[in-house]
This record gives sequence, C-alpha cells and structure tokens, in this order.
Amino acid sequence: MNTVDQLRNDISTLTAYSVTREREYTRRRDEIAEVLKAKKKELGGVRSTLAATLVPPVLKELDFTRKLWSLLVRRRAAALAGRVNALEDEVRRLIGSGRATEQSRKTMAGVGARLKRTDGEIANLDHPPEEIAARLAAVSTRVAGLARKKEAKAVVEAAREVILCIDAWAKAGKLARRGGSADGGAGRIWLPIPFSMQSQATALGAKQDMTIKGASRFYVNVGEPLARFNSLLPHAFRENPPKLTFSTIRATAHRQNLHSFVDALSWDHIRNVNYSMTGRRCILCGKQSGNLVRKLEPDKPNKIGAVECHEVWSFSRPDPDIPVGVQSLQRLIVVCFDCHMCFHDEIARAKARKVGDEQLEHEVQRYLVDRRSKLTHVSPPEVAMEMRAEQARLADHKDVTTWIVDLSKLAKQDYMYGQTPTLLSVNPAGVKASQLAGITFRDEAGMVHPAVNPERLYQEIAMKWITQPEPTYQVVGRRTG
Repeated sequence: MNTVDQLRNDISTLTAYSVTREREYTRRRDEIAEVLKAKKKELGGVRSTLAATLVPPVLKELDFTRKLWSLLVRRRAAALAGRVNALEDEVRRLIGSGRATEQSRKTMAGVGARLKRTDGEIANLDHPPEEIAARLAAVSTRVAGLARKKEAKAVVEAAREVILCIDAWAKAGKLARRGGSADGGAGRIWLPIPFSMQSQATALGAKQDMTIKGASRFYVNVGEPLARFNSLLPHAFRENPPKLTFSTIRATAHRQNLHSFVDALSWDHIRNVNYSMTGRRCILCGKQSGNLVRKLEPDKPNKIGAVECHEVWSFSRPDPDIPVGVQSLQRLIVVCFDCHMCFHDEIARAKARKVGDEQLEHEVQRYLVDRRSKLTHVSPPEVAMEMRAEQARLADHKDVTTWIVDLSKLAKQDYMYGQTPTLLSVNPAGVKASQLAGITFRDEAGMVHPAVNPERLYQEIAMKWITQPEPTYQVVGRRTG
C-alpha cells in the first residue's frame, strides 16, 4: 500500500472513531439531560413540600399555636431542607457534567469535520518528502494501536498529527513548485481587514493570495514601503501603533469574562462580529494561530489556523478600605493564539508545565517577552520591567472580594443594538445578576434586568458593606480562594 492509500485508510479509521465517540458523548449528554430534568422536577416538589411545612400565616399571630406547630414539624422541615440542599448540589453537578460532555462532543465533531476536509486535500499532494513519509508511518502505527483502546484523547492526538503532517506536506509541495524561493507566507504582512475594505486594499496596491479561504487574503511583502498601507496594517507594523497594555486578571476575578458567564449564543454573536471586522486575522500581527498553539494545546487541532477574541479589562478600587472593586470592559480585540498569550503569560506558562517541562516553560516565557517587545516597539528589558510592575499592582487588589462587572462600553457598540445577552445562572466565575452593570441582560428564566449605573451599584454595595455587621457583599458573588 502506497503512502497516499495508507493515509486515506488512516483518515477513514480516525473519522469512524471520532464519529463513534461523538455518538457516545451525544448519548451520554442526552442521558444526563433526562436525569437533570427529573432531578429538577423532584427538587421543585421537595421545595413545595418544605414550603408547606412552614408556619401558616394565620397562626403566626398566635404565639402558643405557632410554637406547637414548629415543634411538630421541626424534624420534618430539617429533613426536607437537607434534601433540598442535596438535590441542589446534584443539579449543579449534573449541569457541570452535561456541559463537559457537550464540549467533548463538539471536540470530536470538530475532529471529524477537519479530517473530512483533510481527506479532500490529499488529491493535490505530490510524493511526500522522506521526513514526512517517516512521520506518516509513525502515525499509521499509532492509528493501528487505537483498535485496542479508542480513548478520545488518543484519537484527537492521532488526528492532530495527521493534520500536521498534511499541512507540512502541502507546504513542502508549494515550496517545490516555487523552486524553493518562497517561504509559504513568512515574508508577508497579512492585512486584518473586513471584506468591505477589499476595494481600498486593491486600490492601494495590496497583493492577494486567492488560495486563502475564510480569512483576509490581502497582504504586503516585508521590506516594501508601508506608509500608504498604514491604516490597514496590523498594529505591530504601523508607524505609530496604538498603545498596548497587558493588564493581568486579578486573582479574585479569575474567569470573570464574557465567554464564561454569558450563554453561547450571546458570546458567539459578539465574537463573530469582531472576527468579521478584522477578516479573521490578528489585529496585532495579522496572522492566525501562531507558533505556540501546537506546543501548548496539542489536543486541540481545531485551534490551528484560528483566531481568538481577547477581552481588555481595567480594574479599579474606588475606596481602599472597602473590598469592592469595579472591573470594566474596555474593548474586544481579535488576536492569534501567540498574541493572546502575551496578555496571559501565567496561563501560557501553566500550559507549558502541563504538556512539557521546566525548560519549555522558560522557552515560552522568553518567547512571549520577545513577542511583547515586537508588538509594543520597546526593548525586552523594558517589557520585563513592565511585567514586574504589573505584578506589583496586583497587590492593591488582592483582598477585593467582590467585583462589579461594568459592561457599559459593550452596550454602546452598534452590533449590540437589539441584542440582550443571557447570563448563565451557573458559571465558572460565579458572577451573579447583582454584579452586572451598564447593560440590559436577561437570566436563564427569561427575566429581563435593566441596565444599572455602575457608580450607583458600587455605592449601594459599598454602603451595605459599611453598615451591615455581616458583609452583604456575599450575595453578589464573594470570591474565595
């Protein structure tokens, strides 16, 4: 069997495995949904029973009768209250398990779709170079081993390696056809512009790569005069680039971001609009993915060739004696994985430790410092100094227990007209409806919450914290750990 036939066989096998795993996750998700529905119904019934055991209003004014009633139903009420708490914990666990299962299903569906597209790309490939043929042989051995143990992670890793091999094979073929004079786009500066600006880019003399699909195909070559393209260039290549700040998420505000506490439909609308405004290219460097995604997230092949939406937040503490802060969303920017990690260097180092070793962590840290230097046009020592200064600023907010999430600037965006985001009742950050300010939103029960002025909300929460013996800021999402 030749290399192409073997590769097609491997892709067919991996596709079948991914479809099987997707069906398993779908079945598991549906089973969890059924159990969850039953548990919610049971919880509602127990809550109703518990409410019935409370002292009837007609007896509240009769002291002796009220005490006698309480004595008779005390044990039953306590048992019912315990049952309510247990059911609530079980419902939360089922919701978390269901979401994790759905995410796994989406991953396997993505792997299957990517493999199908890859199968169509093979027809255009020439004879593979020796090193790629060796990698494909190793992949075939790995795929053969999956017959004994079809773990989802192993399927994803094998599919990722197949995709990487084909990407490298295709790039080698392009280089061969061009006589080795090109570098597959490394000498290009991609323009992060929407489709509506293609006539402007053409008029200015930007070049196009018609093989690019799903992203801006306009570029200029490194080394040519860039002045006339200044307003179209990624920020790193502009004559006077916008100032970048790399503010670190506060420890007590961990995961308090839009994609964690709004529902998937709301977040997809917000990020997809922003993606279209930059032609699905990084606004900072013009690229997609980057060099780190294959090293730090090898189990997520779908991230290769993709962009991400970064939320730029500011953090303030109006009164240093009150542990209440204001977290304000300043803007959203579309970035590649590498540029995104420049804003989250601690996360990047944690990913490096998870998939590699201490040496990889140091390599990633040096790479991010160098990349920040290129993005901001300052020297690496200055970048390192600013990173240390940011760590020092974190100390001012280390004991803030409640963050008001101010979304005023998001609400003013044109693409939010007529859009009412939905707040997830259970979210990783624990953000409550009473924390959100500046935007009209609805909860999962369908209740609409009008926009609240962030300054007024701060005054209310701060006043409660001052006047109450037990801090009432717990009801708006006390942060722990």
